Amino acid sequence: MAQNEGEVMLDRAIGLTDQNVNSSWCVSIDGLIAVGRRAAIFEAFTGEPIGTYNAAIGQSLNPEDGEGIATVGGFAEIWCKPVDCLVWHVGYGTDDPHNQDLGQILDNTGTPIAGQKARHAVDWTNWMWNVTDFFQLGFEVSRRETAYIAPRVSNEAMIYHFRSRLTI
Repeated sequence: MAQNEGEVMLDRAIGLTDQNVNSSWCVSIDGLIAVGRRAAIFEAFTGEPIGTYNAAIGQSLNPEDGEGIATVGGFAEIWCKPVDCLVWHVGYGTDDPHNQDLGQILDNTGTPIAGQKARHAVDWTNWMWNVTDFFQLGFEVSRRETAYIAPRVSNEAMIYHFRSRLTI
């Protein structure tokens, strides 16, 4: 089974002072390929200013001039179901706003501070085990990295997440 779709989205981004209003646009392509107990899903997008839609790492407008921030990004994930009660996923995603659109956030002395995010990437793997029809256990390991433009810093984290779910 294969599925692809593209969409174009139009909306508005409004600055904090309501002085700047920008038209938003986005083009994306999404896909799913499933064969038996395996599948791959993906999405690729580009647009401007689409921080409201969780793109551009949540940034829509340049804080200096109020202009829209353009971005590109996407994700891909594969999964397999080795047995009926167990599913394994592995994936990667990135969001990369155009650095020339970001501007700088300045403190009251005019010194650049961290805040404008230049790139975000995440990769992950997880296992989901359906112990019964009503009880599920899961474990995920992910690595996340966010780079900032000013000052040039990078934050990286490893996250280990255990979950249990009981449905009644």
